[in-house]
Amino acid sequence: MDIRNKELIDRKFDQIDGKIRHLHHLLNGKSTTQDFKKGLEEMSDLNMEIRSMVERDTTPLRRG
Repeated sequence: MDIRNKELIDRKFDQIDGKIRHLHHLLNGKSTTQDFKKGLEEMSDLNMEIRSMVERDTTPLRRG
């Protein structure tokens, strides 16, 4: 599989790593349930972006 936007996908994975660290911080600090849910929603959005990017890059009709 040849992914054209590998650097962009790598940055998205880095963002997910940052969000995971942030969620750990929220669990250990004095945060609200809403803060934690917002962090989960942001991670879910990043996950959907990555899935969409990979799907676009691996769809035979899009690769010419």
